[in-house]
Amino acid sequence: MLVDYAADGATHHLESDLDVGDWRFPKAAKTGNVSPLFMPRWASRLTLTVTDVRVQRLRDISEGDAIAEGCRPFFDEDNPRPMRCPNGGTMDMAPLKGPLDDFQRLWNSINGPDAWDAAPWVAAYTFTVHRCNIDELEAHYG
Repeated sequence: MLVDYAADGATHHLESDLDVGDWRFPKAAKTGNVSPLFMPRWASRLTLTVTDVRVQRLRDISEGDAIAEGCRPFFDEDNPRPMRCPNGGTMDMAPLKGPLDDFQRLWNSINGPDAWDAAPWVAAYTFTVHRCNIDELEAHYG
């Protein structure tokens, strides 16, 4: 049996159906669309080792943390501002916002329009990514 990983096109060959253990392929697996959330342990190719846990206010996130979350600067086209042009006139232009603004926008899109303003306490996890199955971790890293 051949298992295809859609994220990067890699494949994993299973010698027999016995290799899958007690896990049975759901209907989605027959079409090749199984969410990583529902994959069995043997199919994992990444292991995350938690190296730090902090409890902090949401708004205490640093720009570096926002970047680590995948947030980037963006032009805020929803809120253009008049800008002075070299010829003396003005033109509405989208202001450049930073990674923290992008994180705020992302947080509100997931948790509701006023979620950022609530400034909840959050747990911030730091982890190391190991590019191997958890059962192979000790052999790779000792």
